[in-house]
Amino acid sequence: MKIVLKPLGDVADEVADELKEKVRLVFNCPVEIKPELNQLADAYDSQRGQYLASKLISSLIALEMGRDERVVGITEVDLYAPGLNFVFGEA
Repeated sequence: MKIVLKPLGDVADEVADELKEKVRLVFNCPVEIKPELNQLADAYDSQRGQYLASKLISSLIALEMGRDERVVGITEVDLYAPGLNFVFGEA
């Protein structure tokens, strides 16, 4: 198995690199950082000033990944889910 970290929008290089190393140590498998996905406009709710997490997850699901790869989206934008003011993560 390989874990692919996919930045959603701008994520500081040092944050992504530190996360990559920690994930590698915890899961004991290769970890790769792929180029960022910058098409976040569809997920943005201007009234809330936040991004709908489920729309970003849909964009990750649409990516073509290898059979043994698992993708994890990472972001520094403010996320929400219906009925919640914010989320720290969603699957």
